[in-house]
Amino acid sequence: MKGIAFTFDAVFALIIAASIIPVFLLFSIDNSSEVINERLALQAEDAIDVMSRIHVKDVAKEQVINDLYLAGELADSDLNRTVIELVTSLWASNNSLNNTRAQNITQQILGKILPANAKWSFAIEDEKIYDTGGTFVSTATASRRIVSGFRKGRPSAGYVASAFLTNIG
Repeated sequence: MKGIAFTFDAVFALIIAASIIPVFLLFSIDNSSEVINERLALQAEDAIDVMSRIHVKDVAKEQVINDLYLAGELADSDLNRTVIELVTSLWASNNSLNNTRAQNITQQILGKILPANAKWSFAIEDEKIYDTGGTFVSTATASRRIVSGFRKGRPSAGYVASAFLTNIG
């Protein structure tokens, strides 16, 4: 009789455990998507922060920057600008060659910061400067910075443009 009672207790405990484990798994899946969203948001924020804080002179050895400097396209005064200011000024020139230069700088700098498997785009005033391509199927996040003194097709003084990294995922 005692053996039957212990068997029923064990079966009952197994049923309870089997019922509770899927609930824990369900909550852990929800938390993992939140963790993924948080990580992507941090990566986007870090990437745009690097573009906003690092000066051109700090990345002067990057091929695209070095080529522009050696060709005389970048002056010594440009070396003290931040990378985001350089990219925004190239965009604001409303010149297709400078837009290509802005794309190349963005690709080379952000391409080294963001994971290789991440899909991302960098835009100024809703105009994509660079896009890794593909569709964003899972999680998307954005990070923004205001860059003042730039307006497309205008002299670089007295205007505000916003640059942002979108759809990292």
